[in-house]
Amino acid sequence: MERNLTHMAERAKRLGVSLRPHIKTHKCLELGRRQVAHGARGITVSTLHEAETFARGGFADLTWAFPLDRAHIPHVQRIAHTGVTLRVILDDLDTAKALAGSGLHVWLKVDCGYHRAGSTPRPAMDSRSRAR
Repeated sequence: MERNLTHMAERAKRLGVSLRPHIKTHKCLELGRRQVAHGARGITVSTLHEAETFARGGFADLTWAFPLDRAHIPHVQRIAHTGVTLRVILDDLDTAKALAGSGLHVWLKVDCGYHRAGSTPRPAMDSRSRAR
C-alpha cells in the first residue's frame, strides 16, 4: 500500500497534475488520509453518502464522479454548505443551466470518442462554414 501511495504521488508530481484518487474501493477514512498525506489534493467519491462521510471526516476537497442529476442538487448544496469544496460532474446542458448561479464547482464530462458517457463536443465553426 505504501509503495502504491508513493508511486502515484510521485507520478502525479512528475506530470504536474493534482491527484484526487477515487475511494470507491477502499471507502476508508484512514486510507484517504494516507493518500492526502502522500500529496493527493483531494479525493473522488462515487456516492453522496461517501461525500458526506468524508466531509465529516475532515476532507475539504471532494469530487463526485457520477454525473449529477438535477434531482440531487439540493443534497449536493447541503454538503457544499458545510464548508467543503464539492465538485460535481455534468454531462448535459439542462443540468448546467439549472446550476447557474448555484456557487457549486462544476466540471463538464466530455465524450472523448468511446461513447460511454459525457457530452459530445461540437466542432467549432470557422468563418467559412457559418450560415450567412
